[in-house]
Amino acid sequence: MSTHACPPHLKRVERDGGSTDEDNDTAGSALLACSAAGMGLSMPVLRYWVDEVLWSQGRVATIQIEEVLDVMGGQRTGGPHKFSSKSAQSSLSPCTIHQQAAVALPASKAGNNSISCSDTSSNFIDQQATAAGTVNTPDQQEQSSTASVSSKKSVVAAAAAEIADAADSDGDSGNGNNTVFGALANKRADDYLLGYHHVKQWDLLWTKSVYAIRAARYLQPGQVVSAIAGLNCLTMKKRMVQTLRMALGAKAFSIVPLSFCIPEDLWAWQSWLQTHGAAVDTGLWMLKTGQDAGKGLRLVRTQHAMQVALRPPKNPAKPQNHIKVAQQYITNPLLIQGRKFHLRLWLLVTSYCPLRAYLHKKGLVLFSSELYDQSRPVDGASIKPAVGHVTNYARNEDTWVWDLQQLQQQIGHKQWHCLWQQIRSSSALTAAAVLAPMRAAHKWLQPSISNYGFQMLGLDYLIDDRLHPWLLEVNSAPSIMAVHSDPETCGLIKANKQAMMADMLAVVQHRIVPQQREGGAAATAEDKNISSGTSCCSSAGTKQSKISSMTWQEELAAEMANRGGFEPLMTLFPMQKASIPWHQQDVQLQSMLQH
Repeated sequence: MSTHACPPHLKRVERDGGSTDEDNDTAGSALLACSAAGMGLSMPVLRYWVDEVLWSQGRVATIQIEEVLDVMGGQRTGGPHKFSSKSAQSSLSPCTIHQQAAVALPASKAGNNSISCSDTSSNFIDQQATAAGTVNTPDQQEQSSTASVSSKKSVVAAAAAEIADAADSDGDSGNGNNTVFGALANKRADDYLLGYHHVKQWDLLWTKSVYAIRAARYLQPGQVVSAIAGLNCLTMKKRMVQTLRMALGAKAFSIVPLSFCIPEDLWAWQSWLQTHGAAVDTGLWMLKTGQDAGKGLRLVRTQHAMQVALRPPKNPAKPQNHIKVAQQYITNPLLIQGRKFHLRLWLLVTSYCPLRAYLHKKGLVLFSSELYDQSRPVDGASIKPAVGHVTNYARNEDTWVWDLQQLQQQIGHKQWHCLWQQIRSSSALTAAAVLAPMRAAHKWLQPSISNYGFQMLGLDYLIDDRLHPWLLEVNSAPSIMAVHSDPETCGLIKANKQAMMADMLAVVQHRIVPQQREGGAAATAEDKNISSGTSCCSSAGTKQSKISSMTWQEELAAEMANRGGFEPLMTLFPMQKASIPWHQQDVQLQSMLQH
């Protein structure tokens, strides 16, 4: 068993319930170890699994969370490293793929799970399922069920809908059964290597939401995944607009710029364009597809917007490339030294019943790499936004990156305080708006344990010259990479992201119980309660029992005690909104925090 003592210069010091300025200069992973040590917690080996293959950048995209978990006392028990190229992977047999994947597993695991390369691919997958303690996914269970055909179709349709909706880029795929049933048919070739197939080998699964949700029905108390069902209604561009509008009405468009869904709102959009003049219309519209990383954006003038939006898609077979949203372009952004920027903030959701959400006090200011030229919104004769008009990191690599303290110094303390309060209110309303979809998703999902997951979302805010924050996008798997050619800037990015992730894990650490399971890593002596002296830890079974019996009040207390830089948003939830299905628990929670 590993334990961590907290050096005096790394101890967390809090003021007003949050992190002090000293926290900003301390690596987040070190803070997490100190938090645990300060609580007197022993740290048995925590087994975590990272589905690295899901990220196109491979380990570069996941190394930061690994570093934080390692300091926490974690051990990576699975998730193969991503291959250098798709061609290299396609030339390998499943046996070879697994042998390379075993590098990330303990030696005993690799030995137990290895098989002869003479086995067929199907036998290989079946044997791995048995050896690794694989559970059947919902669609596999339905195939073996004796239920009626009609019952099977309805359940598979629901499962497929959840899978399709949770996918990061494919979720904005419109409606239609082809997309729903295609989600199960078009599985990845390396799907069997993903963590949801190997539930007994980890305590924490770090993966993308669509694959995390698949594991939620098979968890034991003490296990968590990095997603919560239903939040995809915020992370897909069209769904976000629909969700905010349904829950908040006209108030939605004080949070996001005026938006119309395509094709559902074409008539309403046309009517708006005909009845509103230049006093209200900014003259430019951003047309958005279902793609990520700034792909597919079109910036068009009002007189051409409808015509461009109605153009037939170049590739009808890729619904994520179709235009999903027409959004009024903000033409008065706040500029710093002539450059446009947006804020990347982090929202943590830990529960839907009652709803608990937290906004981190750290964040990044991401600048465009070129000066903002209002007279040149697009590149030449195209409708692709000019670089100076977009701030997403994918199109502005190695540009300026600040932390929030630098922005505060730039605009002034009083102005920053006012802006931050608006951001907190906007973020709280956004989290509250998704409560109805979350409840519906969990009614379908029926996870094996109530506190099965948490999800960190990325909020992108544009600030206009009146210091009004506009929410542009919510990311389901925000980048945790720290990549920049300038070492100082790279260090700033890493420090902010690791500090946030350390606080995130500290918030949910009371749910995680490293323990021995069939096919899992060996428990420590204290987990087995057979140490030579009096054990300071309960047995794993007792810990499981305590976690499963925790009340929401106890969960809240544990989260608040370990939240670090995360600020609770629950006091800002609009309980008076009849369109949001609040429960009595939500009302009680808000009352507790207010008093």
